[in-house]
Amino acid sequence: FDSLNLTVYDLSVDMLNMHADRNTFHRFDKFNAKYNPIGESRLREIFLKSDNHIKGVYFAQILKEVCADLEESKYQQAELR
Repeated sequence: FDSLNLTVYDLSVDMLNMHADRNTFHRFDKFNAKYNPIGESRLREIFLKSDNHIKGVYFAQILKEVCADLEESKYQQAELR
């Protein structure tokens, strides 16, 4: 985070900029830009890949939390890709 000049307090859902919106459909370039948190492939490599230094443990923990939240939620759905 130091090399990106960020602190933990700077991070937000909006700053990560990974949510899909109507502008990303049928535009692979815009979809691909949303694929990396804050536009940094380094962050995707560290946190969202399964073949990294920590063997995908962080990514697995996030998925477990999301799946638990979805099971508790009555009206929310997810399409994992």
